[in-house]
Amino acid sequence: PSASDHFRQDDGRWNTETDADMARDYRASTLHVNIQSPQTVGWSVGAIDVADFYLEVDAFHAGGPLDNEYGVLFRFVDTQNFYLFGASHDGYYILQKMVDGEWVDLVEWTDAAVLNTGVGAGNTLAVLAEGGEISILINGEPMATVTDNSFDAGQVALMAGTFDEGDVDVAFDDLFVWD
Repeated sequence: PSASDHFRQDDGRWNTETDADMARDYRASTLHVNIQSPQTVGWSVGAIDVADFYLEVDAFHAGGPLDNEYGVLFRFVDTQNFYLFGASHDGYYILQKMVDGEWVDLVEWTDAAVLNTGVGAGNTLAVLAEGGEISILINGEPMATVTDNSFDAGQVALMAGTFDEGDVDVAFDDLFVWD
């Protein structure tokens, strides 16, 4: 891999700032993203820049409601421009982009039987991006491929989000990126 992280300790590669809505920290050899407020998405940006790549990361339900969102931001240009591949611990996935602060669905929330669901469930999320072609995989199974040329490079971030209930805690481990 061109980049990897097992999140054993804070080596400064990931944003671990905390505020009223969100906490980001290292616990039990994982990176946690905890969102306290309802209707909030937050992330930890890593010191990993990508253009064309394949990425895999394991994500686990560590607390809070199963009606949640977790996943990967990629080709992250800034807080208003990036792609998001998300899943939920109640069995759905989504692929979106944010362009100039506006969300656009590339794949709407879709039921995925391949997702492990429930308290403590873990899943491996993967993204293959080659030029404008973006493929997303869950637990090794291809879910969707889209073509979009909005962003060709940027950073990687790990994200969690809430809907009606707050206090979602997601743990990330074993991140691998190949150019």
